[in-house]
Amino acid sequence: MSPELILTTIILTTLSAVAFIFLINLSFKKGKLKRLDFKNVATQLILLTIWISILSDILLAQNRTQEYVSITFFILSVFIGIFLIKSLHDEDKYQETIKGLVNKLQINNEELKQLDKKKTEFVSLASHQLRGPLSVIQGYLSMVLEGDYGSIPEKAKEPIYRSLRSSKALSLLINDYLDVAQIERGEMEYNITEINFSNLLKDVVSEFEVVAKKSKLDFIFEDKTKNIKINGDINKIRQVLSNIIDNAIKYTKEGRVKISTKREDDKIIVSVEDTGIGIKKEKMTEIFNKFARSEEAIKVNVVGTGLGLFVAKIMVESQDGNIWAQSEGIGKGSTFYISLPIAKDN
Repeated sequence: MSPELILTTIILTTLSAVAFIFLINLSFKKGKLKRLDFKNVATQLILLTIWISILSDILLAQNRTQEYVSITFFILSVFIGIFLIKSLHDEDKYQETIKGLVNKLQINNEELKQLDKKKTEFVSLASHQLRGPLSVIQGYLSMVLEGDYGSIPEKAKEPIYRSLRSSKALSLLINDYLDVAQIERGEMEYNITEINFSNLLKDVVSEFEVVAKKSKLDFIFEDKTKNIKINGDINKIRQVLSNIIDNAIKYTKEGRVKISTKREDDKIIVSVEDTGIGIKKEKMTEIFNKFARSEEAIKVNVVGTGLGLFVAKIMVESQDGNIWAQSEGIGKGSTFYISLPIAKDN
């Protein structure tokens, strides 16, 4: 075979191969037309060029040794080329699969957001509907205990008091749900005014004196920051203080609950210390999460949703404050701290 004929054969083979590769890439995957994959085409063209070059060496070999070496290289290059092309096609398939999964996840995520929005709206509506009747119930129970409807037997006072206490606990749960709904919708509003913090804390503490006495706990209040003023939302700060003190009493079966204040630079710090069930050290970072309730809290059979501390943290931090807790472990009590900035004129 003459060299001219060999070159002609090579050129025709190359053109045919290029056309074949183009058609294969154009009608890829079950006959459906896809865009041209330039990466695969470029790889195949390079491999084809190598193969043709080696074939030329085989055809133009001057001796058997050169021919055998070229044939060996050709066989190796074919195996390597097939493996490389297959790897590229597999990579394309994996990418398509990943894209499909990402699209499905995006759709599912959007559906979950819509469901969560509907859930929040339902909880908000239901909580609003429950708040009114509960207020009426609490009002009548308070009037009965105060003797507005005449004297009541001593035996009846305790059940009525417990009913009032339970209705107030339910009101706190409803308020927590409403607050979470507002937080999730980004609608929580703060009415910032100047507050005499000592007077506010004294009012809150007085509301729990009877509760602590009923629970047979030593209830201690030490205020070292009289007449100090802060800037904040009085209702939300009251809610946070009530939540922390209420928790201290609920989770302390015996011993004491001590509330104290101190000033550190431009901040006022309130501490609520109890001798209650305590908190595991490894759980300290989780107690302010939404729906977080410790195993010990569930064991003592105290009603709760795990939302109170989550809401308290949001409210305090939104007013440039901080809230944290310390505990030596289970059965060793705990101390919660609330830090709030003092008004500039103090």
